[in-house]
Amino acid sequence: EGVHLEQVAQYLEPRKRHFKEFARPFGKPSDASRTVINKGSATLADGVVVKIEDPDKEFIFAVSKNLDIDEVQALVLLRSFLYNEGLPSKAEDASSMVEELVEAITPFYYSERLFVLRSFIPLLRALEDSDDPIHTIATKFVNDLIPDRPAFVESLIDEYVRKTKEALPESMSVHPKIASRWAKQNVKEQLVALEVVFWSMWGFVPCSGPLVEKIFETGYASQLGRRQENKRLLLDDEGQSNIADCLVLWQILMIEVLELERMSDLQQFEISDNPVDKNFYVSSPQSVQKIHDIVVKYQEDPLSICTTLSWAYVLSRLTWAIDPTLPSSKTPRVGC
Repeated sequence: EGVHLEQVAQYLEPRKRHFKEFARPFGKPSDASRTVINKGSATLADGVVVKIEDPDKEFIFAVSKNLDIDEVQALVLLRSFLYNEGLPSKAEDASSMVEELVEAITPFYYSERLFVLRSFIPLLRALEDSDDPIHTIATKFVNDLIPDRPAFVESLIDEYVRKTKEALPESMSVHPKIASRWAKQNVKEQLVALEVVFWSMWGFVPCSGPLVEKIFETGYASQLGRRQENKRLLLDDEGQSNIADCLVLWQILMIEVLELERMSDLQQFEISDNPVDKNFYVSSPQSVQKIHDIVVKYQEDPLSICTTLSWAYVLSRLTWAIDPTLPSSKTPRVGC
């Protein structure tokens, strides 16, 4: 709203690196970036040249060190923070002002990390909707950004798994409040990663056998989001709510990738030694068997009821596709 379509493309292009490196959109500290800051002038991704005064360098380096991000990205983050929030003014001296700034900018930094991932969602939705005002822009940008669609989803899932196992940084272990904030941010990023996977699988990425297998394996291995390395830091209402959201999203995602609507129409899939659509999971007997084994293994979990019922429906449709005359009482059941 209030932005011309040409501006959308102009905003996206300089930020392409953030999208590509979504797991670490602000990079890591480097000697090269530190040298740029020390020289007092930095050229940003959009071509803007920023002059850096000596007093500002202390703030930039402190933000980079404490957030473990690239120094030039720390400059960009600091400028954005000051523009949106203003400079904290309670500090009485330069040293305490730096500490106060780092404390104040951390929630802003966390929100920016989430925004990078969330920005995928409107782009993926626009790509699937030809009536969307930014459909053309989204189609070009996303296709340029993601040449290998299945690999993109796999990278999101791998990043999700990494975050569920990520240990609390040692420096935070003696600061309960900071540790709790970090752990909650970690789960929020897991949740947004799952949201991006969901919208990717909605239409952008085919529900192929290997990919559906990976989604089912990961979902159940993580106990639908309940298995967390830092669960002791997630015992309050906010932490438990975030975990519950992950659980629900896993359930929705696992049902979505089964494509039940497509399975309801026998003309939309085929059982064949040489299927036309080889990127649909039912085209691979090996994948069907592996998914079946996973569902059977976890069918006693009450939270798997919806997925188990959905898989039972898939089995019934496969049976009818093979032999439409088979009585319903003869169709296979999950667990058989």
